[in-house]
Amino acid sequence: MLIEFSVTNFRSFRERQRLSLAASAAKEHLNRNTFSSGIKNLPPLVRTAAIYGPNGGGKTNLLRAVHFMQQTVLTSAATGQVGQTLSAKPFALSRKTVRAPSEFEIHFIQDRIRYQYGFSCTESQIVREWLIAYPSGRPQQWFDRQYNAKTKKTAWSVGTKLKGPHKVWRAATRPNALFLSTAVQLNNEQLKPIFRWFQEKLTVVIPGIELNPYLTFELASREDGKPIVMQFLKAADLEISDIVVKREPFNPTPQLGQQAVAQGQLFVTGSGALEAISARTRHKSVDSDGYVDWDYTEDSNGTQKFFRSIGGWHKVISNGSTVFVDELESSLHPKIVRFLIDLFQTSENNIHNAQLVFTTHDMSVLNNEVFRRDQIWFAERNKGQSTSLFAMSEFGPRKDEAFEKNYLRGRYGALPIVGEVSLHG
Repeated sequence: MLIEFSVTNFRSFRERQRLSLAASAAKEHLNRNTFSSGIKNLPPLVRTAAIYGPNGGGKTNLLRAVHFMQQTVLTSAATGQVGQTLSAKPFALSRKTVRAPSEFEIHFIQDRIRYQYGFSCTESQIVREWLIAYPSGRPQQWFDRQYNAKTKKTAWSVGTKLKGPHKVWRAATRPNALFLSTAVQLNNEQLKPIFRWFQEKLTVVIPGIELNPYLTFELASREDGKPIVMQFLKAADLEISDIVVKREPFNPTPQLGQQAVAQGQLFVTGSGALEAISARTRHKSVDSDGYVDWDYTEDSNGTQKFFRSIGGWHKVISNGSTVFVDELESSLHPKIVRFLIDLFQTSENNIHNAQLVFTTHDMSVLNNEVFRRDQIWFAERNKGQSTSLFAMSEFGPRKDEAFEKNYLRGRYGALPIVGEVSLHG
């Protein structure tokens, strides 16, 4: 479960900006849109959060920050080498920040324990890294490392609650790698739940990354999984009566293999083998009692995108994961967007308390029937050309306020300033 995330000096973010999924004291949609964290003295958490703002306001960069943090945790110890640069991109419009470190911090719950983990880094160096755990409700500092640029040495502080050969882990931690990742790689059991949260409980969908389509094909080809896929398709009103998935070992010579390569339907299975996968959708004939089948790639782009994502949505919900999605409405009808939001905000389906955070321009869901006031966020460039992130609740709106109308009127900011163009001189 995600509690909050903050970022400083990364891409369009200069000052520290914070996204919180902790619910306010507001009572609207309390049972539907929030859930108990199970942690004493911690408020309920919201199931979803929508981020609005103009193009270029920094919405996508927030998700890129989450993705950067996740990938650094997962790969810095395993794949990085001495001298290899990190892909941190500081705020570039100021000489003061361009050489300063980028900082990331995240608060989350894993296995009923609250964690507060963060690090700051330049392209070549982890400058600081820290972890605070709350196994009994009170904070315990498990470790803190800080690099001193003047002395070129790292000061370490490891708490008594972190058990094991600290010196071995510290010695193995490269300057451009995280201590958390290195210790886990060296079989530290105590830190594995934190690593697993980044690995198994966090999904980030940004440009160039999609929910794993193989999960859909694998689900649809199983006897117990196909009904789940069909429920998604029927709920989305896509008029697909059936779907048949064909999976074959990849062979570049047969037509199936060539088609799979051309259409990006070539996947690596869990055993590491390559599979060529095709899917055909069945549609009711308009002038007979029969049906017509065609390759699913002949369906609309929106239908294809939704179909390919079904397995990913099912996995997120089943695992109780947190998923960040950039432009949720891309190629999707507003009713399908509402369907996906409702999927997370229906406790009967979302029994494991999965969370959805998404950026959007879709105004059809910007209303008090769908969201609480603390679930709507805005991102915009301020006068200093850096991104400011803020919640609608900061404006003190009434619970029955017309969110969409007031947003378009400019009450909350985060609107593009659209000028005029003369095309003929």
